[in-house]
Amino acid sequence: TYPEIRNEDIPIKGRIPSSGVNLPPGCRFSPRCPYSDSCDDVEPELIEIEKDRFVMCHKVLKK
Repeated sequence: TYPEIRNEDIPIKGRIPSSGVNLPPGCRFSPRCPYSDSCDDVEPELIEIEKDRFVMCHKVLKK
């Protein structure tokens, strides 16, 4: 038998930009991220964390 598979959308808390065109400076998720202390002005660089898996996050860079 197979376990039950659930596809639940979990919303990200915080405000959402009104459009994809007028994004905030810095990290695009900074308005919705609890760790965004350094993300409001500086966009994080793209880092490969595993083969073919990338992340753009200042919190990851601090580790």
